[in-house]
Amino acid sequence: LILGNGAAGVSAAEAVRNRNSTCSIVMVTKEQTLPYSRPMLTKAIMGKDERDGLLLHDPGWYEKMNILNLTGMQAEKIDTQERTVVFDDGIRLQYDKCIYALGSECFIPPIEGCRKDQVVAIRRLSDTEKLNTLLPKSRHAVVIGGGVLGLESAWELKKSGLSVTVLEHGNYLMKRQLNEEAGEFLRRLILEKGIDVILNADTVEIEGDGKVTGVRLESGREIPADLVIISAGVRANASLAEEAGARTGRAVMVNACMETTIPGVYACGDCAEYDGINYAIWPQAVEMGKVAGANAAGDSLAYKTVTAALNFYGMDTCLFA
Repeated sequence: LILGNGAAGVSAAEAVRNRNSTCSIVMVTKEQTLPYSRPMLTKAIMGKDERDGLLLHDPGWYEKMNILNLTGMQAEKIDTQERTVVFDDGIRLQYDKCIYALGSECFIPPIEGCRKDQVVAIRRLSDTEKLNTLLPKSRHAVVIGGGVLGLESAWELKKSGLSVTVLEHGNYLMKRQLNEEAGEFLRRLILEKGIDVILNADTVEIEGDGKVTGVRLESGREIPADLVIISAGVRANASLAEEAGARTGRAVMVNACMETTIPGVYACGDCAEYDGINYAIWPQAVEMGKVAGANAAGDSLAYKTVTAALNFYGMDTCLFA
């Protein structure tokens, strides 16, 4: 039983099937779609209907691999004694081995007004689809967060014809990947593309009476906006495993075999932490999933930490960091 159908979950399912041709493999997700490429949500799809093009595999692949996808189901409890998972509709699914691949959620800072309808944190396909309904009604966009996903979103919004301002809490952009000199180089490049960038920006309120009209900074400055994207990092979905007794830190702690402290339960991807590391990037999710699936199927693979590298595509530029 695989909880989650992102990159880690799909990688785990494939690794299991490559070692066991007859066992039942069930992948469960609260989303309403087959597995898709989450990193592409901020790349080149705003204002477009690209659902099918984002899928990791077409439906026929899962039929061929005999992998059952159950969508629209929220896991609520892992019963480690009965080896079952209880879902929000009351259904209980049994497992011999459970692979916990529930990923992460966008971190939403405690900003007043952050729950308004015109505020979007892009984490799921449904978020992008919501954004696409807002784009025709929007002229001014503010992106809170100057990391990779925030800057990719800013570029897509600019290409969609909006006026765009990026607010970065730190003193330079992409602070997790770049040094100050490289961050300044990127800022100048972004300014040349007509996107405004404000550094050392502390956002205190998303203004508007029922509808977003602007963003107010701690300095008192107000930025006009009728659309706000929040891209302030992610937090691991670890609570379900923790409630079941798994040891957690920043995420669910695992050993080199991707085993949690719960017998028969493995964790991988954005929700897993190995040797104190939780990069929450695609290559790590794929490799962790491969190791978790292999070992759940009886193999003995050991995970080796991947390089914390990524590609940024935006502003007519490709940056490898």
